[in-house]
Amino acid sequence: MAPLFWFTREVLVMVRGMIAELQLGMIEGRGTAIGNGVGVGLNRLRHSNAKSKVIILLTDGDSNAGNVSPDQAASFAKTMGVKIYAILMGRSGDARVQHGTDIFGRPLWDVGEFPVNPELLRGMASRTGGEFFLVSDRRALEQSFHTILDRLEKSELEDLGRVYGELFPAFVTPAVVLLGLELLLGALVFRRWP
Repeated sequence: MAPLFWFTREVLVMVRGMIAELQLGMIEGRGTAIGNGVGVGLNRLRHSNAKSKVIILLTDGDSNAGNVSPDQAASFAKTMGVKIYAILMGRSGDARVQHGTDIFGRPLWDVGEFPVNPELLRGMASRTGGEFFLVSDRRALEQSFHTILDRLEKSELEDLGRVYGELFPAFVTPAVVLLGLELLLGALVFRRWP
């Protein structure tokens, strides 16, 4: 069995799919629990036997909620040998926020204040051996993911030898031929005369 390599393109497609499924209002509340998010990631990586372990932390604000502080989470990550790559999407200040819709279904917008803390994220990343990125648009976000994925080690995966595919095309042609034969024979040979 030949080894397969996990290329960054597949990972990027997976991340794009996960980001495409995100919607505003998926999470209740207005807090950002960065420490809890990193803690959940560390819990998932706890039993992994991968050579290098990383967490990509994508956030749009300052940590203002949760029961695990970002400093504690960074300490746990450093102890476990997990690098944190922090991406801050956005900037501090007023931002447009949708707060409902009018009677015609059009969105209603308001202005909200969203503080950010790039120093916190920069410190978490440098403490664990990761890197900090500040992005403001989709292209910069994709570029930061490419940069992170290019720096990661490639892992070899064993080919399990399983091939999955659709089997119906093998049955469609004989079924159509038999249906046509039945119609032809029914119209000519086995036709009932009243």
